[in-house]
Amino acid sequence: MPKWECRSCRIGSPDLVVESDEGVVGAGVKMRSMIDSPEVRHLTWLRDKLGDECIDTIVVNIGPEAHRRPDGIAVVPLALLGPRASRSGHRRVASPRFTRTDRRPR
Repeated sequence: MPKWECRSCRIGSPDLVVESDEGVVGAGVKMRSMIDSPEVRHLTWLRDKLGDECIDTIVVNIGPEAHRRPDGIAVVPLALLGPRASRSGHRRVASPRFTRTDRRPR
């Protein structure tokens, strides 16, 4: 059993865990535009459990902008990941604006 799996927890498990030589990335997929803390508790659990081995945590959603939450979890709209199918075939979707919320004002 992988060490990231949380069978005894009631919080669920990450939807996707990618392991490489550099570390682990945990990801969740939510079909909502707003992501609340209860919806990412499985990712914060993974980050806490793995410590420095967890190099990032990501939630893919249907929101309009990519940003990083105050807890450090990246929120990435599905539209940023590639083309979207339409009735007339595949077309490229205008990418949402990427907003960095961790920058200090000048």
